[in-house]
Amino acid sequence: MQCRKHLVLVFAAMFLASNISMGAPPAFNEFKHGYQKSLVSHERIAPLAIRTSPGDNYLVKLVDALNGTPVMYMMIEGGRPFETRVPLGIYRIRYAAGKQWLNLNDLFGEHTVTSEAEQSFNFRRTADGVTGYQIELILQRSGNLHTKAIPRAQF
Repeated sequence: MQCRKHLVLVFAAMFLASNISMGAPPAFNEFKHGYQKSLVSHERIAPLAIRTSPGDNYLVKLVDALNGTPVMYMMIEGGRPFETRVPLGIYRIRYAAGKQWLNLNDLFGEHTVTSEAEQSFNFRRTADGVTGYQIELILQRSGNLHTKAIPRAQF
């Protein structure tokens, strides 16, 4: 029997750009809440907010929905608010969760849980501004964001 997680996705319509801190210098040696690494040079103007519950930490990966190319990594400490800007595009969101960060290859060690949202997210420019998303990676009974477990190699 396949188990699905139901999380909450709140569509945050029509955001206008504002300044948001982009995190610390690049390094994945230690876990630092808010650290972000963009793998593309496109302007980051679309807002993305992610809420998590305390307990686990998260490495969130934005992946191009058309070709599977990684676009951005974000480190989020469970229970702490996180906001950023991402490039315009259609993306899949994958995440690894666990307690003790090791490194980018080992993630959170043998107890790492890797998942992917079942839907794509379309960050786009509109006549009124830029669309963005607010996502809660918190298991909820009536959640509207379906996720599925994925093999670590697919993360």
